[in-house]
Amino acid sequence: MNRVLMAVDSTKISKTVISTLINSTYNVKEVILLHVERLGGMSLMFDMLGQAELATFKESLKGTDHKRSLDKKAEMIIDHYKQELEKHGFSRITTIIKSGHPAEEILKFADDAGADMILLGYIGLSGLGRLLTGSIASDVEKKATVPVIVAKKPVTCEEQYSWKDAYAAAIKINSVFVNHKGG
Repeated sequence: MNRVLMAVDSTKISKTVISTLINSTYNVKEVILLHVERLGGMSLMFDMLGQAELATFKESLKGTDHKRSLDKKAEMIIDHYKQELEKHGFSRITTIIKSGHPAEEILKFADDAGADMILLGYIGLSGLGRLLTGSIASDVEKKATVPVIVAKKPVTCEEQYSWKDAYAAAIKINSVFVNHKGG
């Protein structure tokens, strides 16, 4: 596997995405980190813009505080992933920031860059959130010309255990074990 395009949109699922990269691929020569800024946020109106309207919208945002804020956030996300990948021994990492419709930009860039695979995270919106924003992962899976791996956040307990909970559980298990052995 020469080039993996890793599309990232937040750091919330970074451990899952990186773990998926390490465990699901072999001999990756280059990782391309791509973050697509959603200039209009999660607005349904933004998703309905055509190419001409999107170009006008991009032009109108140049130099604004909103665009600077998006750029700063994008740099933080890309830097986070780059550092994590470097910790795991990846040395050829290219970073790219685009703006527009995420699924479209991911697919276009994967083709332009000659990616052998696309890896992206899936936080898992449901209900109204998914209805309004759609599913980027689903769109990419359906339209990609290369294999796509969607890293999903594993299901976890609703509450995290504290060290006190773990200690209490260990004491209880030990007590049951000792009583069962007759000690």
